[in-house]
Amino acid sequence: MQTFKIGPDGIAQIKKKSLLRAILFSLIAVTLGITIAVINARGVTIDISTFIPMLILVPIVLGFSFWRGLKQLNAMMKSYQLTISENTIVREQLNTPDIFIYHAEVLEIVQHKNGNLSIKGSRNNGTIIIPAQIDNYTQLQTTLQEIHPISTKGKHPALRVLQYLLAFAGIAPMIGVYVSNNKVVVGIAGTLFTALMTWFLITAQRDKNLDRKTKNWAWVVLLVMASVIAVTIMKLTAPALLS
Repeated sequence: MQTFKIGPDGIAQIKKKSLLRAILFSLIAVTLGITIAVINARGVTIDISTFIPMLILVPIVLGFSFWRGLKQLNAMMKSYQLTISENTIVREQLNTPDIFIYHAEVLEIVQHKNGNLSIKGSRNNGTIIIPAQIDNYTQLQTTLQEIHPISTKGKHPALRVLQYLLAFAGIAPMIGVYVSNNKVVVGIAGTLFTALMTWFLITAQRDKNLDRKTKNWAWVVLLVMASVIAVTIMKLTAPALLS
């Protein structure tokens, strides 16, 4: 039996990448919000002073969120444990269900461009994601190679990557709903956004590599969906809209 964990250096690397990614996503979200507000205020004089409270509050909220997120990520990475026995591969991690795959059930093992490894089983029991920062990486590769050949390209795109791509793909139709006054554009954009976010929410809840807190936060998508649906209905039922 072999056990693999993530050491302090590996955790520090993961936290750094996660923080940079979170800052980038936050900047995009804030920029998007301001852009929509400015576009919707066409013809209205905007008092810059009204943005001062937001400019003070947003950094404070984001800073606290980043701190909490990194603290949670640190605990998760410290608890990460991959155990390979004669017959099974088991991934254990704080606040996430254990993923258990028999050697005979392994369909593919993929080494991704970023160094992460993924193990996909034949049953609907989840895919094991192994960070590139895990200790004894070379030894792990050798052990996994004995179980199943490691490929550099999977048969299907990684589900989590697809989730994030679809989440960002939802930005365009959301802008279309809030900005456009054309009924056809609003109707198509609203339907597309709702479909994408519904798929994203369902797959996020089923993903065994996401912790409970992240899954709970994912339900916030419902509030965004409700807002988009409400705006879509109001614009579609308006007496007349300009193109």
